[in-house]
Amino acid sequence: MNAQTSTNISGVDLTERAMLVSLSISAWTARKHDRNATESVISRFDCSETAGRFNKLLVNLGSVQTYQRIMGAARTFHYANTLPWIHDGADIISVDHFQAYSEKMREFQSQFNAAAADFLEQYPQLIAQAERDLGGLFDARDYPSPRELASKFSFSVRFSQLPASRDFRVAIGTDEVNRIRKQLDEDIKTGLDSAMSEIRARLGRAVKHMSEKLTDAKGIFRDSLISNLSELCNILPKLNLTDSPEITALVDEVKRNLCGFQPDELREDPALRKTAARAAADILKKLDGAF
Repeated sequence: MNAQTSTNISGVDLTERAMLVSLSISAWTARKHDRNATESVISRFDCSETAGRFNKLLVNLGSVQTYQRIMGAARTFHYANTLPWIHDGADIISVDHFQAYSEKMREFQSQFNAAAADFLEQYPQLIAQAERDLGGLFDARDYPSPRELASKFSFSVRFSQLPASRDFRVAIGTDEVNRIRKQLDEDIKTGLDSAMSEIRARLGRAVKHMSEKLTDAKGIFRDSLISNLSELCNILPKLNLTDSPEITALVDEVKRNLCGFQPDELREDPALRKTAARAAADILKKLDGAF
């Protein structure tokens, strides 16, 4: 095998710099398709069966929103702090970023488990309330037993090593081993290229959003326009698995030329807003291939 493979680029051994991480969260949806109600609506309005479906909310919406918000926040954090990989839905994260990532995910997991436990405790009362709220739509068969319900809640974060072709050994012919090793190297290079492209794309989307908001002189924007960009610029260097100088330079330029603006000043000073918009447009030209 060549001295420099897709796991060792520019002297950087990716098997020592990165790992794969998979996030899996599930919970009871508390929704159910009601066939009878759907047929009743279709009959009443004399419409096609493809016109729609009636899905009923089995318990009070507020009772499920707590764990749903936690699930959403955990997924948002995960996708912001990892890069997509090519195998089994896993994502890739740098070893340097592992500690901060895992601590935050443990926090989300603790919150999720507490919210699930609270929901399970309230479950009998929620069913009783649903029977009053749903009236003729209530069907006790829609509700799982407490044990079945508990099994629907899970929060899992799993880490694994990045595969390396040099570790592939099997009792088959040398030519076949070399072919498989080559395929593994190509797969890793494909995944790495995709991950690095994702960094450029994320930066490009954020700068494009800022450029569009500021170019419209009467457009309204929130403070998060700047804070989100600053946060992104703090995360992306930790995901620069190949220490790409191009990515480092682009992130530094965004931080230097865009992240220093204060939202209130941009709203109050049209000239400053134009200056920021031009700066964003200039950087966007450099990121034109990121999309």
